[in-house]
Amino acid sequence: MELAITKVGDIVSIIDETKAETMNRKKIMEIEEKFDMSGSDISIVQPGRKYEVFDGAFREKKAKGKKRHLYLFNDVIVIARITPKKYFSNLLGRGGDAKMQEQSESNPKKFYIKYVLDLRDIRMQEHGPDSFELDNPDHHIVLWLQSVDEKNTWMAHIAEAMDAHQSLLRTFAAGEAPGSLSPKLPEKELTVNFDIKLPAGTKPVHRLCTVSNHSAVWSADDLGAVKVWDAQSRSIVNEFPTNQGPLFSIISVDEKVWTASVRAIKIWNQNGEMLKELQHECFSLVHMPDTSTVWSGGIGCIKIYSLPTMELTRELVTTERDVFTVMGIVGNRVWCANSEQTLFVWNSQTYLLVREIPQAHRRKINSIVQAYNGFVWTASDDQTIKVWNPKTFELVKKIEKHTNNVCGLTDFHGFTWSYGFDKTILVWDSDSYKLCREIHGHHTEAVAAVAAVAAANADSSDSNDRSAAPKWRANRGGASAPRGGRGGSNTGASPSQPKKAAAAVAPAAKEEKKDENPFSALQ
Repeated sequence: MELAITKVGDIVSIIDETKAETMNRKKIMEIEEKFDMSGSDISIVQPGRKYEVFDGAFREKKAKGKKRHLYLFNDVIVIARITPKKYFSNLLGRGGDAKMQEQSESNPKKFYIKYVLDLRDIRMQEHGPDSFELDNPDHHIVLWLQSVDEKNTWMAHIAEAMDAHQSLLRTFAAGEAPGSLSPKLPEKELTVNFDIKLPAGTKPVHRLCTVSNHSAVWSADDLGAVKVWDAQSRSIVNEFPTNQGPLFSIISVDEKVWTASVRAIKIWNQNGEMLKELQHECFSLVHMPDTSTVWSGGIGCIKIYSLPTMELTRELVTTERDVFTVMGIVGNRVWCANSEQTLFVWNSQTYLLVREIPQAHRRKINSIVQAYNGFVWTASDDQTIKVWNPKTFELVKKIEKHTNNVCGLTDFHGFTWSYGFDKTILVWDSDSYKLCREIHGHHTEAVAAVAAVAAANADSSDSNDRSAAPKWRANRGGASAPRGGRGGSNTGASPSQPKKAAAAVAPAAKEEKKDENPFSALQ
């Protein structure tokens, strides 16, 4: 019993850390959105970078000195200057384009990087009662604050970050990565072990969704019937028909579950009781927590519902050729793919279309996922995976390893899992794109989904065989993950202590089999 409690505690801790890391990554991407990075080879988004604290009360000279904004990360200090709205107005007067107009309206102030100070090279000392100095080989900077207390607080923040960074460098092998502001980090370690098979029933399982803080899993078969699994006991606790036919999407939103089909969207409580039905076709759903909205992809438009009322508040109309089959959250933006393999990037707050990427793949796009380090991965029926820079929208990497359609992607704590019709799950290092593990021979048909769950030994995956979806255990050593607050000095975890995690896989098949089911477990 004590061992079981310890395991569950470890897994809940991992899930909590993953949430914190996701929020950290999202915050850093939001910060980079504030900067004009044109002509700069510096990227705010970096693997392993952690946001510490920000304040705008600095001045580089006493009295009437210009205001500076300081961003403190776990590896660098970024000092920025502000360009007022009149800068954009002047550019517009000289023939600036529509994009500049958009920037002028949505960003009355835009930040520009003035200094980037590596914490490895900084020397800090008091300058006066309300000021302090930062020195490195290239710059000598004096910053004034409004009070002695503010100065002391900031010096304490910076000193703590410097100590932690030096400790990290002493613990892990350091080396400068080309074009990176962060130290080169050791390769992550991963072990995946087969755990158990669960009974699946007679129908292919195509969708998975975790609810109740990852303690339960909803699986949906190709007729829209749902089974609810307890992630710890691995038993079915409820099952019911949605009467929607095949489900294109299923997501958890504020302890409710949204299911989407060509017939309608239905919203359920955790007991499987329908709360509301929205009468229109839907092929993809995504929950945007920042704006308390749910985005629904249909034919020729995207419908946006507000929470908690679940009322339609906005429609983004495109053309009837656009069938929005998949969506993904990337910072404060929603990435969508249509049936013509075009990627659309929308600002979730202004609802402006930021970018279109035509012919992003040669065939249908099946998945859009933001990886642990902030980059965007897409998977397609053209058997490829592509990685995109979320700031420049440039293609960073093309991965060709699967031998059939790639059904989906799942990011799990620094590793990206890909899976598809070749009955194989591939596990990638999200930073180096190194293939860490091939998992095959356990599914007899296509693997359709993978989801993280809070079970004692669980990662789960969906497959197109009705046969059992195997469970997997994956152990990642703390020493291998000094990124985003995981491992090393950021969490206080011992580098020698491996941590556990969990996930689930769903199967579907052509033959009836007994005692076999939709999800696998990863620890």
